[in-house]
Formats: sequence, structure tokens, C-alpha cells
Amino acid sequence: MSLVIAQSLSRRGVEVIGCDDVDMTVMSFSRYVDNTFTHPKIEDDEKGYFDTLLEKVIELKPEDDRPYILMPVFRNTRAISKRRDIFSDHITVAAPDWESICKIFPKENLAKTAKTTNANIPKSTHTEDEDELKRELEKFRAPLMLKPVAGVGGKGIEEVKDASAAIKAHQAFLGKHGEAPLIQEKVEGEDYCFTGLFSDGELLAHMAYRNLQSFPVKTGAGAIRETVDDAPFIEAATKLMKPTGWTGVAEIDFMWTG
Repeated sequence: MSLVIAQSLSRRGVEVIGCDDVDMTVMSFSRYVDNTFTHPKIEDDEKGYFDTLLEKVIELKPEDDRPYILMPVFRNTRAISKRRDIFSDHITVAAPDWESICKIFPKENLAKTAKTTNANIPKSTHTEDEDELKRELEKFRAPLMLKPVAGVGGKGIEEVKDASAAIKAHQAFLGKHGEAPLIQEKVEGEDYCFTGLFSDGELLAHMAYRNLQSFPVKTGAGAIRETVDDAPFIEAATKLMKPTGWTGVAEIDFMWTG
């Protein structure tokens, strides 16, 4: 993702500086990247991560008044958004506000937000209490999907045939990971992805695509995609994102049977 962003910005005359917690990444070898540096891994040394990032932000700041942007990509976006105040005197952080992120992450928060907007999402539940789970699942239609609340890319998703199997899988997941999974009804249809650019929850630009091929095949991201008409998804996406006050890019998956 970082490399694609670097290519797009560099072609438009923007100076690009990349950073990562490992050396010799694709950014290190790209002709679209002007400079790179490494920082500590945030999971191992959070203070060192932010200290190094702030030090480099100050060191590399341009002397003129051109826009200076810190654009986090992937998992560190949440951490940087939460502590954006330490960068505010030196650089603009291109990430949604922490309050907006908390309305969609972890996944059970997205389910709660969607419920308040009457968005058409799979019936969902999230609880650590087995008795409460049993009562909830009486209202669900099988088969059911169990999803890690912080997982991405299809990792850790499990399909079960009925409520009894869901309860067993729920307890096993809770014992292994120390947190409950999100449980949802399985919905049929073809997978489409709607991508929108939002400002304070208002949709500014948008498109949609469907995956022709994914990698890994069953749970991975799209490797070959086809752009499609996004008109069927605009109303639902707008309704869902409005209360979040989201500023930035959002990708929303739809299962389409139309």
C-alpha cells in the first residue's frame, strides 16, 4: 500500500519519505521514494517508536511553507491518530480522528454504529458471557461466522453450521485469545468493495470494484479487480459513515445479490 501511495504522489511532484520498522523494504528500492528511515517496532517499544518518528519529523521538515504531511498506512494509523497532538506543531497527520476510529474499531463498535443508522448489515453479537450468547443466538439464522474483532484480510474467520457449534467455537476462541469474537449471520452474495473519500462524514469521491482473483485465494486481498458501477452502494455507505464524522478513505465491503 505504501508503495502505491508513493508512486501516485511522486508522479505528481511530491517528495516522498518512507519509514518502517524493518530495513530493506520495497520503499527502500523505489525510484519514487526520495529517502527512507527505520524506527522501533511499536509493539516492542512504543515510546521509542514515537520518539524516533517525532525526531525525524522535526529533522526532515522543509524550510519553506509547502504542505508537510504524515500519512500513516495500515496498522499504525490508530496509534498515530490517538497521539496526533505530539506532531501538531510540526506536521499535519493525514488520519481520521481518534473519536471517529473508535466508532468503527474494534469490529463490534462498527456493528453498534451500523445499528444506530439502520444500515443493512448481518445480524451481529459480541459478548464474553456464554449464557447471554445462547440467548442472542436463538434469534440468529445459521450458518454463522466468527470473526476476530481486530483481524484483517480474512485471517481467523471461522464458519460454523449452527448455534451449538458457534458456542463451542466462541469458548475456544475466548480461551485462546482472551477476547470474544464477533459472531454474525452468514450472508450470501458476490463480494463488492466500495471505496470513498470522506470529509467529516460527507462523501466527496467514490468508486467500487469486485475482485476477479484474490491472494491468498480464499481469504486474501484482491489481486485482479474490475471497476463497477457504484450507484447501488452510495446511499448505504453514506448512511453508515455520516455519524462517524470520518475524514479520509474508507473501504466498505458489500455482499450483493442484485
